[in-house]
Amino acid sequence: MRNLCITLIIVLVVPAVWFSSCAKVDNYEGAGKPTVSDVRFNANDTLHLQDGEVIVLNDSTKRGPSHIDTLIIGKTLYLNARFRDNIGLSSYRVKMEINSQAGEPYKLWALGEDIFSTKRHKVTDTIIIRNSLFSIPYYVLNKDTIYMKQGEHEIQIAYGNIANKTDSSYYKVLLLSRDSILSIRKKQNI
Repeated sequence: MRNLCITLIIVLVVPAVWFSSCAKVDNYEGAGKPTVSDVRFNANDTLHLQDGEVIVLNDSTKRGPSHIDTLIIGKTLYLNARFRDNIGLSSYRVKMEINSQAGEPYKLWALGEDIFSTKRHKVTDTIIIRNSLFSIPYYVLNKDTIYMKQGEHEIQIAYGNIANKTDSSYYKVLLLSRDSILSIRKKQNI
């Protein structure tokens, strides 16, 4: 019986200690946080009118430092962005809160496209083009609260790396209905 116990200890414990001592520990001390740049929401988005005319929103050629992207209620939110990190990118999330006149804000969020790094293949710089995130609903009724949609809102992009360092950025967007865009266009006589 004694020999059986010693044999089991040798067979089970010794290999476990042996292989665990060979495990590589990644040391990410001093590593910086990931960054995001060149963020665009619904770049070159179009609105088709009944008479066949097409309105182009968020034109990529008319981009300035104070530019705010316009989103159309009822359409899907797309993201164009560049993510960078010196260790390896992990993931990102996009969140938009729509405030109500009273009560808690309504939250729309989605996990972004796959930018996961592995130990062998580290993604340190990637450009995301037209990543489909979520549809912006026409209206939301939640517990007898009607959420106000049109106007200026903020979208948060939270991102992280494989060293569990995270950061987030906020971007202003203008949320309008199709009718509002058409009435603005008529006022400008375009």
